[in-house]
Amino acid sequence: MDMVHADLGLLLTSVLLQGGWFGVTFSSPTCDPIVNSCSCKYSDGSGVIDLTLVGRQDGKPKFNVIAGDGVGDRYEFNPCFPFTDPLSGGICENVAVCQVHASTQIGIGYSNLGKQNHSKFEIEQSSGKLSLVYNEGTPVAIELRCNGKSKHTFAVTSSTSMSLNSKCACKNGCSAPGAHSLSTGSKLDIAFFILLLAYFVVGALYLKAVVGAQGTDLIIHKTFWAELPGLIWDGLCFFLTPCLGHRAGNRMYTPIPSSNH
Repeated sequence: MDMVHADLGLLLTSVLLQGGWFGVTFSSPTCDPIVNSCSCKYSDGSGVIDLTLVGRQDGKPKFNVIAGDGVGDRYEFNPCFPFTDPLSGGICENVAVCQVHASTQIGIGYSNLGKQNHSKFEIEQSSGKLSLVYNEGTPVAIELRCNGKSKHTFAVTSSTSMSLNSKCACKNGCSAPGAHSLSTGSKLDIAFFILLLAYFVVGALYLKAVVGAQGTDLIIHKTFWAELPGLIWDGLCFFLTPCLGHRAGNRMYTPIPSSNH
């Protein structure tokens, strides 16, 4: 009996430690990519990380930092968008992270540390720190540190450990791709009403300056707009009459009697 109690105690302890009591798990959240290596969404719904506004889109690196108080290797980094170092001899072509060794910077001594399509977001289980990890053989982890200031800074600890301080590293610090963008229909609606407003304003100015109109006469094509509701009603009746059947009470038009020849 003691052995059975001991086994039950071990089982219960195991279940509780794994957070599986009553089927509820308490695993650490992940940050899952939304579209690409630029953005991810926390699995617990706590927020979105989007680095799109940090990276340059002209083929050049956003950051160019020399490690070791200016006497170490130089590191180039550009999140989201690939860049090419023209002096690398093709080694750092369309990359995200490039290392330029201190010994020479004239075409050799370059290392490709990561490309945009070989990256993923990882959360450290113990600390909850979020990193963007590139893997071109040896993983390179760039810790994303939340900084409410608008300036983005990049620091290098070693060839495999770096950090990016940015407001875009904060949850919901920068907009995710398409998160707040207007739909095509909304954009068309806005454009239509802007053009309609311009139509009335320009028309009123013309009638005022050229014709000398005043009051309601400043409404361009006033007769048309006055008749428009009636025209809409006529069109509605025309389409609805066949649907309402031939009952006399539902007829909106008086039928024309046919003549017998």
